[in-house]
Amino acid sequence: GEGGDGYLLLGPKQFELSQPSLLARKLTELRGSDRELAAFSASAECALPLEELPLAFPPSYAYREGKGDGTPPDEAGWCDLLASKRCPAWCDRVLMDRTGGALVAASAVTAEYGHEPQPRVLTDHNQVYLAFSVESR
Repeated sequence: GEGGDGYLLLGPKQFELSQPSLLARKLTELRGSDRELAAFSASAECALPLEELPLAFPPSYAYREGKGDGTPPDEAGWCDLLASKRCPAWCDRVLMDRTGGALVAASAVTAEYGHEPQPRVLTDHNQVYLAFSVESR
């Protein structure tokens, strides 16, 4: 409403946010609702618990193909590139078992877990990456 934060409309194949920049301001709050990895790791189907570094980047899904002017979006500009049929999500992830987590923790450089925004959206997913160093023997 007026003077408020705007509105969010969810439905089957529908996602509409009146003020896309609102999503950028609420990312920390939204990340708190991301419990799928913990639930999967605790399930009987998971042979090894999985872990990941903290998510400090915008959702990697769902972007509108053909959007963008060829320049990388600024910190909140990615919100304007979101598709209107799917709720944004972190569905592109780098998961590892404890051995992988130990390798990342032992990295000689600070590990970087992030995303690569598309200057011109060619697919509805942004790429994610995990960069760290491993000492060879």
